Amino acid sequence: MVYAHAIAGDSRAARFVSPTAPEDAPSIAAGIMSQKLEAYLKFNETYPGFGGFLPWFLSNETDLQPTSDWVNRVPALDNGHEQWKVLEMPYYDVPLVKRIYHNVERVRTCNSLLMQNPGMYASINNITDSTGQITGYIPNAGIPSVANQTIQELDVITSYSVFPTILFNESVGLAWWKNMVDGKGMQNPYGSTESERADGKGISSFVS
Repeated sequence: MVYAHAIAGDSRAARFVSPTAPEDAPSIAAGIMSQKLEAYLKFNETYPGFGGFLPWFLSNETDLQPTSDWVNRVPALDNGHEQWKVLEMPYYDVPLVKRIYHNVERVRTCNSLLMQNPGMYASINNITDSTGQITGYIPNAGIPSVANQTIQELDVITSYSVFPTILFNESVGLAWWKNMVDGKGMQNPYGSTESERADGKGISSFVS
């Protein structure tokens, strides 16, 4: 989405894509998107059984290929997670849909405030142990009082959780984001760190 905005002439996206020469951002973004499209098309041609969806994959010097534990299945959470789709399609053009999603963000932010939580929840990799290994994945990170699953794992927060909030109120969303990335080890050369314990006693030193 940032690349698309850079091509469209958005000044903030241009500064992100090409900080030292924002005027070059459209061509840089178009080049990156072309490479990505070529990689996706090759993956779809090589692995047609995924039907255009992406599993967890290896991203290194080789072509995209599924990790060994995702060769015959697709992660439904990432490919069907409710809020992601609004970045690609104009769902918010429907007033009722926009109101529902706006209310969701009101619930999420109010819950974190009332529970004195330093951030917000989303499905995420758990923290890493002393050897650098991820201690598990957290799919159940909802608010028990309004969720259809009563058992939730609420020890870990993640900075990416604010993106739906930012879509409605940039200031509020970025305030929550800053509160999380101010945590110890929550920023790295690649951007925001994956996740952190709400009590500050651990992070997930993993880039996804």
